[in-house]
Amino acid sequence: MLDGTFVLRPLAEADAADWLELVTNPQVYGPTSWAVTELEVLRAASARHAAFGRRWAVVRAADGAFVGTCGAARVEAAGVEVAGEAEVAYELHPADWGRGLATAAVRAYVEECATAGIPRLVAHTWVGNEPSRRVLERCGFTPEELLPAFRSCRGELRDFVRWGRRPDR
Repeated sequence: MLDGTFVLRPLAEADAADWLELVTNPQVYGPTSWAVTELEVLRAASARHAAFGRRWAVVRAADGAFVGTCGAARVEAAGVEVAGEAEVAYELHPADWGRGLATAAVRAYVEECATAGIPRLVAHTWVGNEPSRRVLERCGFTPEELLPAFRSCRGELRDFVRWGRRPDR
């Protein structure tokens, strides 16, 4: 439980439609590299996350309504998994922004990763994504590297910042 109002539970394949609605919201995908527009793509991603066990759905405690996700994916470089690292990612419905929910979810996730023995977490933010920068800083992440033209965002290569954190610190 995050604050009694919201809880974290494992992300499930059944969350794919709600997740798709969230990541296709222009306010959510605007500052990200999300380019998913097909339900089947998110169903497959949800199934992978469920198998990996490191991505949570953020839901309202009162009614179980899906408001976002928080968790990690395996970090890959050129298609090869980077051992000992997980990439933290999160997104929330805009109606739930500005309440400290993303910070609480990421903190809970950092604790989970420390318990699981994951030695290092990374995150990537689009240069200029100030809300995500503040969340990561509050959660003990530090900027490590500017990555010019790192990811394509709706057909345009964008600069990103790579953040790092050791869960045990």
